[in-house]
Amino acid sequence: MLFLILAPPGGFHRRHVIKKDSVYQNIFADEITSVGGLGNSLPKRFEVSQNFPNPFNPSTTIRYELPKEAFVRINIYNLLGQKVKTLVNQEMQTGTYNTVWYGRDDYGNEAASGIYVYRVAASGHNISKKMILMK
Repeated sequence: MLFLILAPPGGFHRRHVIKKDSVYQNIFADEITSVGGLGNSLPKRFEVSQNFPNPFNPSTTIRYELPKEAFVRINIYNLLGQKVKTLVNQEMQTGTYNTVWYGRDDYGNEAASGIYVYRVAASGHNISKKMILMK
């Protein structure tokens, strides 16, 4: 089973509730666009893929896999180490997720062209990767 949440540019501005197997799950889908991996294809290890496209303009997707339920935090940083955007900051179920960054900071301002680092933290794992925003 696979379900998909499509986020418009700028993300959602309210909470969305999804019904899955007669269980309602609250998804605060500011930037999360899909979740899968139910059934025989459950992830076996924590993994973070390189964002795509890269370089990007105006948006890019970050894919990650959770082998077990975990609190997930995804932050975007500039090269000075300053946090630009928090994409995810919540408990997530086992599965494969795609999260979109629309090139905006936490205040809705457009980020400048340049190199950014995204960091995915879950269950004691921390993985960081670089990406390039080109305007």
